[in-house]
Parts: sequence; C-alpha cells; structure tokens
Amino acid sequence: MNGAQYALKNQQMHSFFVDEIRQGKAYLSKDDLHHAKRVLRLKDGEEIIISHAGVRYMAKYSVSQAHAEIIDTLPSNETSVKITLYQAILKGDRMDYVFQKCTEIGVAEFFPCIMKRCVARDADNKLKRWQRIAKEAACQSMRNIVPTVNMPITTEDMADRLLMHELAIIPWENAICKGLRDVYKGEKDIAIVIGPEGGITEEEIDMLGANTVTLGKRILRSETAGLVAATGILLLSGDME
Repeated sequence: MNGAQYALKNQQMHSFFVDEIRQGKAYLSKDDLHHAKRVLRLKDGEEIIISHAGVRYMAKYSVSQAHAEIIDTLPSNETSVKITLYQAILKGDRMDYVFQKCTEIGVAEFFPCIMKRCVARDADNKLKRWQRIAKEAACQSMRNIVPTVNMPITTEDMADRLLMHELAIIPWENAICKGLRDVYKGEKDIAIVIGPEGGITEEEIDMLGANTVTLGKRILRSETAGLVAATGILLLSGDME
C-alpha cells in the first residue's frame, strides 16, 4: 500500500480513544460501544483506529466481545510544536468553534481566560461540554491525544503561566510591523493568547509581557484569531507539510 492509499484508508476509518489496553485488546467505553454498535453499525472484524496514552493503533473491532484487537502501531499525527491556547471566554457558542477547529489543527492544550473586556464570564458549567467537543474533534481529526481543556483562569494567573513557555505571543490589533515570522525562531513550546470580543487592554498587554504580533492587515474575530495564529506557527515549523 503506497502513502496515498494508506492516508485514504485512515481517513475512512473510525477512531476511538480508550483508557485501557490489556493483552493486546483495547476496551471501549460504554458510550463508545453504543456509538460503534448503534450509530456507526460496525461489523465484526472491521478495522478501526485506537488511541491510547498518546499512541495510535490499527485494531479489529469485535461486536460480540465488545473490544478491539490491536493489529499494528501507527505513526503519530501530533505536531512537533506544542501549542497552548489561552482563549478569552466568548459569548454564545463561539467557544465551541474555538475548541473544535483548534483541536483539528493540532492545539495541545486550552486555557479559557477571564479578561477585563469579557462579556461572558461564568464558564464552569460549560467545561464538560467543551471537553466533549475537544474529544469529538480529536477523534474526527485522528489525533493521538485529546487536548486538555482546563478550568478558566484570570489574567493574573495567565501572566504566571506564560513564563513557563518558550515563547508567548499575543495577536493584537495595535501591534505594528511584527508578525509571527519575526518572533518564532523554532521554539517547541508556544503559548498563544487571544483576547475577547472587545480586545485586550493595554494594561493587560503590559501585565502579560508577551510578544505582540500582527496577523495581517485585516481585523479577525476572536474565535478566528487563535486558529489563524496556530496555523501560522505550524506552517513556519514545517508541520503543515
């Protein structure tokens, strides 16, 4: 099977994350078993992809035994750069879009953030929903891992966390003549900070102390900016090839 045929076959398979593999058998959760049987109508011996502890496997599904037998280990689909997205909490269902699309592109971790100009602030009751969206997007995009969606943090907490990354960047409409290419020098642990609908205040910019960059001449919506910035970093790192 050549590379193109292999990629096409992968795209046509269904993917599941499991918590347990024993003696070469992967055990799906109760919800995933129901989905496989009732929704996908998988048949005995049908090949599926299993992800466990950051590793992807080819497996054969067994309806009667309610597990999948591991056949082979698959190459990783993860990026060489770890991107953590610090996303200001947005109103309505815009956060759903952020978690779905940024998971698809390869973001490894999310921190919803409560910033000064956030209209929506109470996000605790949405955390499980966001985690579910990230898991579904990770399955669809054949990720090795499900990105972590953390509890919301404040700007002050974010300032402390940004110091832990090799590079922290803030796409900002007031940034002048400095783009991603100017600040990214091959770092492997990148933080991207995206402000709310009303933008990030200058006081917050000073507090966070990160590199401000422009994403071009056009003003992007908050739910779009993180996806564009992450894509730009992955393009520069060679992960889009």
